[in-house]
Amino acid sequence: MKVCLFGRASSPFVIRWAEFLSGQGHEVHVISFADASIPGATVHYIKPLPFLGKLNYFLKIPKIRGLVRRIAPDVINAHYISSYGYIAAKMGFRPVVQSVWGSDVFVTPHQLGALRRIVQYTLDTADVITSECPTTSEYLERTFSIPPSKIETFAWGIQTNLFLQDHTGAAARLRRELDIPESAPVVMSVRSTAAIYGTLEMVEAMPAVLKRHPNAHLLLFSGNVEPDYRDRLLKKAEELGVKHRVRYVDRHLSHLEMAVFMKASDIQLSIPSSDSASTALLEGMLCGLVSVVSDIPTNREVVRNGENGFVIPYENSQALGEVLIKILDDLPGWKSKFVQKNKEFVLAHHDWNKLAPLMPQVYQKAIRGL
Repeated sequence: MKVCLFGRASSPFVIRWAEFLSGQGHEVHVISFADASIPGATVHYIKPLPFLGKLNYFLKIPKIRGLVRRIAPDVINAHYISSYGYIAAKMGFRPVVQSVWGSDVFVTPHQLGALRRIVQYTLDTADVITSECPTTSEYLERTFSIPPSKIETFAWGIQTNLFLQDHTGAAARLRRELDIPESAPVVMSVRSTAAIYGTLEMVEAMPAVLKRHPNAHLLLFSGNVEPDYRDRLLKKAEELGVKHRVRYVDRHLSHLEMAVFMKASDIQLSIPSSDSASTALLEGMLCGLVSVVSDIPTNREVVRNGENGFVIPYENSQALGEVLIKILDDLPGWKSKFVQKNKEFVLAHHDWNKLAPLMPQVYQKAIRGL
């Protein structure tokens, strides 16, 4: 097949899909507003006009439509409904497979009426929609009136071999680079720095944690950081007197780098107010991190409070501080209770090598449905 992916070419997920499809013998093209190369794929960089931000999504549609005609793909697969998905929907091409990521349907449509209409249009015009978990599929049916027959539900899975490798040496070097003592416990956010992911609550929980465990460290990542949010976050850390125990990594990480960061950590936080299935959460579970997640349906699909991790209310820094103290009071004990069962769960249900071949099958379904 000749597959045309619409998505940010620098995204680890887009890279992973492009490399997999190429490795399966498919001709892969990626249309992206991010200038990046992907081995085995042809990336068509659409240079955005300066100062226009997301208006480029609309202004560049005629140019991208001409590009798609020249590529003449068998199928388009767009990643992220409210941006690249909308552009793909305006191509006048079929079939289009739309892949839901999370915030594109859980958050964006509720920010503005126009965005709600964009997301609804994109979903309505799709030939097939992929969703990573039952909770998201049910949400699409309930909120956007998408018929179940149009939705294909399957986890993308994680690259288990990568996260099972021995990264001990690299993790030790990383700790030295970040000036984190070898014996210090590390609490790691596995999500981007953003209000929806509860990053501020993580910082606000640290004074109580440090009072009981003064050598604990908090590790944060920029990801797709919201404007001014990073500065506000670090200012709050300074005001609370915890900035010396916060490490902020201001760049995107490859999957290999993420595996090393996880190996260098002890506890992972994934506490959004809404979300689809979190690949990073599963990666951390496989790496042996103790999980603390927010009480939302998609998290409850994989973490059961007190059985293989901890579930707390979102936007509640006090609850977060209390559970972190509880874990750090007996970190070896909680790890011995959770690690093996989490590893077995992820390997049984979220192995990329078993799940990735389902996507080409979805493409074939879309093509046959024309």
